[in-house]
Amino acid sequence: MKRSKGPFVPLPRPCGVASCPKPSYRLMQDIQPGAIAMANLRPVSIHISKNTGTRLAEAAGDAIVNAGHRTAARWVAEHGAAATLFAAVRNPFDRVVLEYHFRRRRFKSGEANPHLANLHLPFTQWEIDAYRHDDYRTRAFFDCMGVPFNERNMIDDTLLLFLPQVAWLAAGDGTLLVGDLLRFENLAADWNAFADRHGILGRLHRRNVSPRDARNRMYYDAETRALIAEYFSDDLAAFGYEF
Repeated sequence: MKRSKGPFVPLPRPCGVASCPKPSYRLMQDIQPGAIAMANLRPVSIHISKNTGTRLAEAAGDAIVNAGHRTAARWVAEHGAAATLFAAVRNPFDRVVLEYHFRRRRFKSGEANPHLANLHLPFTQWEIDAYRHDDYRTRAFFDCMGVPFNERNMIDDTLLLFLPQVAWLAAGDGTLLVGDLLRFENLAADWNAFADRHGILGRLHRRNVSPRDARNRMYYDAETRALIAEYFSDDLAAFGYEF
């Protein structure tokens, strides 16, 4: 997907701890542009949480720069826009399920992290608390409940890992900052074509799994399906996903 403009990033709106129907994810430009010059123009991977960025980094090795869990806007502010930025995207309904299980595994392992305190809850209740009531997701919640958080992990009022994918990838005016998007559902083919264009030797081999795990749909009822569809409406519109 080429760089384009679109109404992907809404204006922030008031958000209380009790209810927050839409995220506040205007991208924060808090780093001075050009702070660090790129040593070369290797492609830069914007690693959206739960979107297979680790697998891409392992395949590419030193042929790419791994930006880690950092938005495209923040990377450009720190390093400039000369290098090609790329990212993998996936169905947001699946991404929410994966985020829950990733956190729950950490909770069950005994990890002492205050951000995992609600992972004893079943998926449906965790989802409603996080995406409707802001639990362990927004600055307002953390401030109200006295839960510590890393300022670098906040984009305005929202914890980075809960951001819709377009908020990871777009500037504040909605301009998409990534030059290439790889779809998780077609990851091996998309990555190998991207690697060919950039002279990268590392390849991904198609795994013997379905492009989308149908079991993920079983986690949702009508209420939670509507909740996630509203919260990630920009992702659904920008990338053409549906339940």
